[in-house]
Amino acid sequence: MVVVVLGGLALQSRAATLAIAVIIAVVALAAIILNFVYAHAHPVEAMMEGTEILAWQHQVLAAKYLQAPKDSPVIPNPTGEPPRSNPPEEIDAT
Repeated sequence: MVVVVLGGLALQSRAATLAIAVIIAVVALAAIILNFVYAHAHPVEAMMEGTEILAWQHQVLAAKYLQAPKDSPVIPNPTGEPPRSNPPEEIDAT
């Protein structure tokens, strides 16, 4: 609202430099606000560049045609101990 009033005053004044400066400021402010609105509505697309968006869209389209995963445990033994980095070697008695 204040920007509109300042823009109107600047256009009515005889100083063309002030009018141009206010117009540039209004356009810049509008671009920043629209950028935030777009980023809020589309956060994934706002963080990517052109080729990344294309690759992401290809992955989404490819995933639509995948079959649902079969029922299998995601974690085989959630209450057991975690796997060891160096398991003990068993000696064969045979």
